[in-house]
Amino acid sequence: MADLVGKSIVVTGGASGIGLATVAQLLRLKARVAVGDLGPSPSAGLTELVAQTTDQDLFFYKQVDVSNRPSVDEFMRAVLQRFGMVDGLINNAGICPNEGEMATDEVFDAIMAVNLKGVWNVGTEAIRIMAKQESRGVIVNTASDAALKGIKGLAAYTASKHGVLGLTRVWCKEWTPKGIRVNAVAPGVTDTPMVAKIASGHTSGEETTKQWLQNIPMGRFGQPAEIGSVICFLLSKESSFMSGQVLRIGGGEGE
Repeated sequence: MADLVGKSIVVTGGASGIGLATVAQLLRLKARVAVGDLGPSPSAGLTELVAQTTDQDLFFYKQVDVSNRPSVDEFMRAVLQRFGMVDGLINNAGICPNEGEMATDEVFDAIMAVNLKGVWNVGTEAIRIMAKQESRGVIVNTASDAALKGIKGLAAYTASKHGVLGLTRVWCKEWTPKGIRVNAVAPGVTDTPMVAKIASGHTSGEETTKQWLQNIPMGRFGQPAEIGSVICFLLSKESSFMSGQVLRIGGGEGE
C-alpha cells in the first residue's frame, strides 16, 4: 500500500468521478489533501467524504478555475498557507462537452483552456514550488485513453489529451534530473458522471454504451477507485524509479 502519511497532495477536479475517488483514498492513507474545483464550496460527495474522515484537518478546499492563471496562483498560495508545501499534484480537472460532427471554435477553445492550459497552469506553478523544496515532489497528470489513439467525434478532447501526454514527457526530461517525477494515467472508459454525460449525448445512449463495452476485453467499465489506486501508487515511493510514463488503465482495451 502506498505510504503517503502526512504528504501534502493537491487535487484539481476533485469534486466527482476519478478525482473524488482519489481524494477518498488519499484521506484513508492519512495524506493532507487540498482540493480545487469550480464550485464555490465542496461538492456533496466531498462533504460526505470529509464528514467520515477522523481528522478533518487533513482536508482543504478552495474554488479554482484552472484555465485562469490568477485563480491558480491564488489557489496554490492558499495551499501553501494551509499545508506549507506541495509534495504531490494530481492534475485531474477536465471537461468533455459534446463536440457534434465538428467542434465549434468556442468548444475547441473551452476544451483546450481546461484540459491542456489548465494542466500547464497548475503544473508549472507546482513545479516552481517543488523546485524550492528539499524534498521536491511528484506530479501525476490525468490524460486519457484518448491520448494514445484517435476517437471519432472527440477531436478537440483527443487533441487536448495528446497535449497532456506531451507535457508529461517533456516535464520529465526537464525536471526529473532536479528531483521532480512526472507521470500520467490514461484511463479507458470509466464509470464517472463525465462518461455518462458523453453517452447521453449520443442518439442512442444504450447502443453507445454497448459498443464501448464490446471494445473492452474485461467486459465492463473501470471504477474511479481503480484509477485512484494507480494514481496513489505513482505518488508514492513505490514508484520511485518511474518518470515520464503513461499508465493505461482500460481493462485491456487497445492492448
